[in-house]
Amino acid sequence: MSTLGIRQGKTLRRRWIWCNPIPGSDPLRADRNNPIDITGYSARLEIKIHRELGDDIPLLSLTDAPGGGLTITGAEGTIALVVPKEVTAGFDFSSAVWDLEIEAPDGTVIDMDSGAAQFKR
Repeated sequence: MSTLGIRQGKTLRRRWIWCNPIPGSDPLRADRNNPIDITGYSARLEIKIHRELGDDIPLLSLTDAPGGGLTITGAEGTIALVVPKEVTAGFDFSSAVWDLEIEAPDGTVIDMDSGAAQFKR
């Protein structure tokens, strides 16, 4: 879990790399020199206001479709996020939650990352 910092009117950029674990170590320690090939995968990221009672309120949904805000570089195992400043200029919230999922060609959905989204004006 990680925090996604968003500044109003500023371009938001973030990149994730999905890597194999370092052999013989903690399985959560990633070997950045050994990425997992995610060619053919799809990705989606949602930012939403979490409500204790009732449904979350979606603020932004991104995908890897052309112009969708996410770009997958399969052989490198990377997912890049870009939200233009024109979009963040319209945000008006104090805190939210977000999650990033990827879907394998066989339909398996993998939770890549999630956490709090902190907004600064």
